[in-house]
Amino acid sequence: MMASQLTEWVALFLPELISDGQGGSREVPPANLEPDTPASVRMMAGSETASQEQTAQRVRYLVTIRYEPSITAAYRVFWQNRYLEIDGPPANVGYADKWLEMQCVQREAGEIYGG
Repeated sequence: MMASQLTEWVALFLPELISDGQGGSREVPPANLEPDTPASVRMMAGSETASQEQTAQRVRYLVTIRYEPSITAAYRVFWQNRYLEIDGPPANVGYADKWLEMQCVQREAGEIYGG
């Protein structure tokens, strides 16, 4: 990976949890979210699955940024008006502390927050 390959802009954030009124909680993104991190975003695969008698899209991406040790799977990625979930622990490429790869999944056209 070279810095010149970081041609996209993403926002990395920890979602806020709010009550859903039924004893549980749901995630919401912070207000005024702005992409401020250069990244490489590549689509890995897409599929459709049956979910509650409806077809649900599931698109996977590989997002690479400069190494940031504080990023965990609890973070979310906002890219081109899509919300992506980090699927598993981010990988420190070659353990060189230069690049961080995150396998991400987009569900329901990216509307993990209910649109």
